[in-house]
Amino acid sequence: MLALVSLSSRFCSAATPDDVKIPTEVSWEAQSDNKNWEQQQDNIDAAKNVADKAIDALRIDVINKEQSASDAKQQVEKQKQYFLALRSIIPRDPWREIYGEKKYVAAQDSSFVKFGGQIEEVTQNGIRVFGKFGDSEEAEFFVINFPYRFNVGESVDPTKIYVAQQDGQFSFITEDGYAKKIPKLNYGTPCAPPANADAVEQAARQFSPQEQSQINTLRVEADRLDELAIAAQASLKKLIADSDLAYKTDLEKLKAEKLKALQKNQDQADRGEIAGLRRMGERYRDGDGVEKDFKKAAEYYQKAELALQAEANRIATERKEEEQKALNQKFLKNLALADNSGNVESMIYVGECYRDGLGIEKNLVKAKEYFDRAISAGVPQQPNALKTYDYLKVTNTPSTP
Repeated sequence: MLALVSLSSRFCSAATPDDVKIPTEVSWEAQSDNKNWEQQQDNIDAAKNVADKAIDALRIDVINKEQSASDAKQQVEKQKQYFLALRSIIPRDPWREIYGEKKYVAAQDSSFVKFGGQIEEVTQNGIRVFGKFGDSEEAEFFVINFPYRFNVGESVDPTKIYVAQQDGQFSFITEDGYAKKIPKLNYGTPCAPPANADAVEQAARQFSPQEQSQINTLRVEADRLDELAIAAQASLKKLIADSDLAYKTDLEKLKAEKLKALQKNQDQADRGEIAGLRRMGERYRDGDGVEKDFKKAAEYYQKAELALQAEANRIATERKEEEQKALNQKFLKNLALADNSGNVESMIYVGECYRDGLGIEKNLVKAKEYFDRAISAGVPQQPNALKTYDYLKVTNTPSTP
């Protein structure tokens, strides 16, 4: 059986602008809904937080990859600038004539090497130096055709960039009489540039195959790192887009569920259901899914009260009808026993039913008839029996047809 509780017993002192009092308690359904919405919102926020952390981690990875790619690109440029810087330093006497051929000392195929060190001997043929040339270790070497005057003990000025062509071995006799061979460099004879000097010098300013190979190796690595950075950036954009879409989709689902719940309550209220009317009153009172409106809240609560009273009346009526049906069945059973079997107890019960309207329409004439039949059947031999069934209540009462 449905338990009904009057809403009026829970009305509080809070009043609408029109001084219509409405309840203040939160229904179990509202508490359950709010808990569900809060849990879903927490889940959405937690998922967003996880996605944000992943985005932050990927963003850092992107920054690192972009920095690595940038550093690699800068390394390419630094290497190029280094090689270009080497070409910007023109050795002293850039054009030399050696064995009748004019040569540009900075040409890519040139065998000229830079040299420097301390002069140990000066002769008509050149100078003997203790120092370094090219990539050699420190040692003695001889430079022939050296056109500049130096004294023994002086150093070849490295700032002037002296270069000479490697030209085999130089033999000489040491002071103690021993024959000795040391590397020979040929300075050559400084000369005027030839007619094709511009083309030769322009070609010399280009990167050598070895230099270009080094640059290309660095560029390949820079391109690889750049591709990784671009791929990471694309992954970051996709992750951000997917995260935003998932977050918006989850919020829309939650919004749709709330709207569905609101529509359900509204439909229930429109059908006059108590739960829907009460829930809509609660919603307008609290601004839950609708704009707060105390007047509408009061109206819904009042409709709920009326519906509650109507439901109570319906249940009471049904209960009474069920009781009357049971009494009628009992009446008919005893009527059959009284009429067909002459059962005195049943006669008395049927008389009471007619007298009091129990399961049958009240009829005092019929009541007296069955009481008289009971007396005729011998009830007077039991003086307390008729007193128990209050026969006297109908003996002097006007008959009812």
